[in-house]
Amino acid sequence: MSRLVVLNLGQGNLHEGCARVTAQLGEADNPYRMKFSASLPAAPKIYELYQNWQLVYYAFYQRLSWRLDHEIDDNFEIEEDYVTNISEADIYELCQLLSKKINTWLNSTKFRKIDQQLRTHLKTSEEIRFIIETNDNILRRLPWHLWKFFEDYPYAEVALSSAEYQNPNKLVIKNRKSQVRILATFGNSQGIDISHDKNLFERLSTQAEIKFLVEPNLNHLNEQLWQQSWDILFFAGHSFSKEKGFLQINQTDTITLEQLKYALRQAISRGLKLAIFNSCDGLGLAQELQDLHIPQVIVMREPVPDVVAQEFLKYFLAEFSSGKSLYTAVRSARERLQGLEGEYPCATWLPMIFQNPAEPSMIWSQQSVWTQWKEKTDSSRLVSNGNARSVQTNVRFPVVASVLSKTTALDSLIEILDGKLLEYQNHPLNHKEILVLRGIWQSQTYNQIAQQGGYSPSYFTSVVARGLCQKLSHLIGERVTKKNCRTLLESYVTAQASPKIIQQQNPPISYFSHPKQEILPRFPSGLVPLGSPYYIEQPEIVTQVYEEIMNPGALIRIKAPQEWGKPRSY
Repeated sequence: MSRLVVLNLGQGNLHEGCARVTAQLGEADNPYRMKFSASLPAAPKIYELYQNWQLVYYAFYQRLSWRLDHEIDDNFEIEEDYVTNISEADIYELCQLLSKKINTWLNSTKFRKIDQQLRTHLKTSEEIRFIIETNDNILRRLPWHLWKFFEDYPYAEVALSSAEYQNPNKLVIKNRKSQVRILATFGNSQGIDISHDKNLFERLSTQAEIKFLVEPNLNHLNEQLWQQSWDILFFAGHSFSKEKGFLQINQTDTITLEQLKYALRQAISRGLKLAIFNSCDGLGLAQELQDLHIPQVIVMREPVPDVVAQEFLKYFLAEFSSGKSLYTAVRSARERLQGLEGEYPCATWLPMIFQNPAEPSMIWSQQSVWTQWKEKTDSSRLVSNGNARSVQTNVRFPVVASVLSKTTALDSLIEILDGKLLEYQNHPLNHKEILVLRGIWQSQTYNQIAQQGGYSPSYFTSVVARGLCQKLSHLIGERVTKKNCRTLLESYVTAQASPKIIQQQNPPISYFSHPKQEILPRFPSGLVPLGSPYYIEQPEIVTQVYEEIMNPGALIRIKAPQEWGKPRSY
């Protein structure tokens, strides 16, 4: 399980310092396990160094093609003689100075308590999502990855967040496809080569459903966001940020995201999880999308050379589509850009994540990962039963007869709900929500459930139970309360499970050694053959197990009721 750190800098800035800094430490489903507080001193020298670095960075890259569609701001007008005098050594020297100052600042006595507590409770082998909450534009622009903490924790990656956030309103989308759906938009390409970006997405056509928009007008882009459900919105072309973010969607039209506000809000409510802007200076774009409560955004913090943008996208898509987490994929892709820094200094500084802490991190569709694993194992693992016939390598779980009735077993019900919530909302049940369901099945009050779990009754009633009812209401399309919860969920799960069971009870005649068995499979008892129709595929669970078992020292615990088929599950 990945760890989560949320570092809140309050209303602080570099000139006045941060009087109150808090750090929350937890997991994805329980982010409030620990909380520490400290402060940070004023550091105006960092702001001065950053401005100098930015000036030199702009000067050095003026000679290259980058994905910027406007003239450099008046604050960064640079004489030609100065451009010719800038070298990699000048940038490198400023990078070293800035890195040293940032680490001195974060190693200050006032902040050391948080640093020490994080290092005490986190392991270097853990994957860590590190979110920094601040509304200060300069603090957002700092290269936080230079903090030595991230050097010591190789599986941690930093993201930025606004100080205020919330869950977006979500619509219930029925019959949503399991494949990742991507709206790939390619704007004005004057002076740059974005065909490379398009080719990278075309290679993913077997793993994702992709719609390409090449230099669309505003109305066309607006309609696509309104009419379809997308998981990822991608843009390549020219962009820049001033007070707002601007996109040049074709050779004549430059728009702000404000002009797509309602369409983007609709897309987010229909399941848009990630926006990627492989273009210049995307901080303004990220902020506008965060105001709409999008789960994640990936942007470039400064103007980006064309080659760097292309290589980052190549590395990121390869990692993310193979099943790596979004944070791991971004860090891996970002660090691989170091090979370009001989020609393109500071390439590893550019990609950055913006995260809505109220939303889970997106994962790629597990179906593609499952398919890849199955292809690897099909050639090496053959199983035969007493009839000497081949059996698919799909790992299956038997389904008990109670799934066919209105008294669905609670464990089976939770498993089916988890699958549906992961498919439609990308947010399965957490342990507190499961505790609530078990209490409801035992006719307990919320106070009794809270006491049993060691929680405050008011917190459990007003936060956990209310959130669970809202989540389930969105899923099944009816208002769920404590009184009707069991009835509605059993009806919903029965309706979801029945078609699968009927399908598995009616396989081709060749599936069995005797055709008569096609009509009525024998009720399972004792040792159930792997080919039994009572086994159902669970690709999401199986994929997670396969990923975990590849890690050194992995321990997989299979927990289920008696006679559930645990010894034959894997």
